[in-house]
Amino acid sequence: MAGPQYTHFGRYRIVEELASGGMATVYKAVLTGASGFEKTVALKVMHAHLAKDIHHQRMFEDEARTGALLRHRVIIETLDYGQEQHLPYLATEFLDGQTLADVLKARKKLPPELAAWLLSEVLDALAYAHDLEDAEGKTLGIVHRDVSPQNLFLGRDGRITLIDFGIALREGRMEQTRTGMVKGKFRYMAPEQASGRPLDGRADLYSLALVVVAAITGVKPFKDSVDTREMLLAAQKGFTPPGAPLNRLPPPFADLLRRMLAKGEEARPSAVDALEEIQAVLGNEYPDAGPRALAAWLRGPTKKKKAATRAATAAPTKRAPTKKKAPARLKGPAKKTPAKKTPAKRPAPAPPRRKPGLAPAWIFGGLAALFLLAMVWSALEG
Repeated sequence: MAGPQYTHFGRYRIVEELASGGMATVYKAVLTGASGFEKTVALKVMHAHLAKDIHHQRMFEDEARTGALLRHRVIIETLDYGQEQHLPYLATEFLDGQTLADVLKARKKLPPELAAWLLSEVLDALAYAHDLEDAEGKTLGIVHRDVSPQNLFLGRDGRITLIDFGIALREGRMEQTRTGMVKGKFRYMAPEQASGRPLDGRADLYSLALVVVAAITGVKPFKDSVDTREMLLAAQKGFTPPGAPLNRLPPPFADLLRRMLAKGEEARPSAVDALEEIQAVLGNEYPDAGPRALAAWLRGPTKKKKAATRAATAAPTKRAPTKKKAPARLKGPAKKTPAKKTPAKRPAPAPPRRKPGLAPAWIFGGLAALFLLAMVWSALEG
């Protein structure tokens, strides 16, 4: 990723560039204050070539104003809005993790119990946003309009966050969407949204069900196409969920997803009713699903790492090289080499045997000496 365009932006010290879209660039930044105060944030800065366009300015301001109204644990928190160097900026809390889109690229699927918990968390956020009222008690009619894997954030701690209310509908919005204009991602769009008809919160439920089905099955809704009109027509017709994968889910879970995917919005449940149903599923079928389970799963090996491990385990071990035998000669019969004869060891000579009946020679010599001595002694006495 390219280096940051700024080192400082007003009170914010830029750390790195996180992403860049058609309207703005998002940076990881540190808000600095007195006495060494620092807070890490995500800083969204509008592109300079759009800053003078009144329509883009209003869209950016609408996102900031809508975000300032929303205070929910599953919705990203808006912290600051203003202008610096003639560029509008928006600061939100910094999230440490990945979008669901990035997670599915690496792991292909989300376990059903974690998908059910994700559904419960996002339904809680949508139920809050859909029913939010102003200071006078009037419903604001907030509709996200862009519930997609790119806008669901999975934190390292297992927290799920709904982000980017940049195209959300709301009463009092400065930049109103004209009738027939389509905004959002075609792949995760409700039929009435793709047709440019008036929307309410049930369009978000359709999009959310598409996200959950895609996460469970590992298959994106509709085929990839570079023809946007083709994608738009597919979205208008509606999506029929695959039977086999959903049939393996607990019946109440599968039934809820099918009703959320009803082509006509009048057949879909409200976010409040859907939330109650999925919470019952979690209690009965997946009691251990939650942030700890998600965090543990995210720490586990990805599909690529598992495949590499299996390949390494299955690979044959290399044997030490052995010396090759010399090839046999084919010309003529092999000559026999006479074996060398080893001389036999001679036995040690046996000691000489004495003849029987003869005394050893030293006995005779001793007797002769005694006889001679006796004769000498006799002569001296005489």
